[in-house]
Amino acid sequence: MLKTFGGGLVLGAAGTGLATAQPDELSHQLNAVRAATRNYRDIETAREEGYGAVSPYVPGMGFHFAEGSPFGTDREDPPVLVYFTNGDYNPDPGDAHDCDHDDDLVLGAVEYLVPSDQTDDPPDVFNDEDGPRDLHVTEAEGWHFEEEGFTGLHAWVHRGNPAGVFHHTNPTID
Repeated sequence: MLKTFGGGLVLGAAGTGLATAQPDELSHQLNAVRAATRNYRDIETAREEGYGAVSPYVPGMGFHFAEGSPFGTDREDPPVLVYFTNGDYNPDPGDAHDCDHDDDLVLGAVEYLVPSDQTDDPPDVFNDEDGPRDLHVTEAEGWHFEEEGFTGLHAWVHRGNPAGVFHHTNPTID
């Protein structure tokens, strides 16, 4: 049996006689980010670690939570966590997060941010250049300028994104 995981990694099931695909470097990196941020699926843990809401509700993304400075590109310690709603919580675009609905948030992505003066040459956080799969959006294409004066890169490591792991929005999220 073959399974496709959120990061796009295909593995053969043990005992089926199927060969296991060797993950590429990008898959290793995405899996490491997923593992490093797994405990933040519990929003209370994220809050205990200093993360707090820093954006209103953004369609196709959700709410952004940052710890301290929102700037950073440390792959396994992303400065921003992106939570979408589970359907029991329906904020309008631009609404501030209501803490009474923390239990209705699901971790979907992480985001790396750099000041807008680095827009022309954003950092290379992931090794996606030589990967064997079609990313739809490369890391270089995923860096997007925001009016607030920064450039951001989303990595959808906790929620699959049919538009691509590095696409700034996810069409499966309202």
